[in-house]
Amino acid sequence: MATIFTTWQALYLAMLDQAAAFYGGKLQVASYDYTNGGNTQRMQYRTEKEFQDGLEYVKKQAQLEASGISATAIAPAVGRTYARNAGRG
Repeated sequence: MATIFTTWQALYLAMLDQAAAFYGGKLQVASYDYTNGGNTQRMQYRTEKEFQDGLEYVKKQAQLEASGISATAIAPAVGRTYARNAGRG
């Protein structure tokens, strides 16, 4: 069973610690669980490319967390769904 992390920063540091073992071939599968409230996100990496991409994702989440911005709080922009001035110019 994977260790459960409650902060992105802790997960990022753990991934950095295991990076050498993963890249050296001593670790075949890296698996991590991140829990935020009731949400649990499982991340599992089997290749170096997957691990590197995952490390970048977790690093960005840790940076957002450190700056006080929640990635889930950022809503995507919604464009206008009607014609401005009722289409008259």
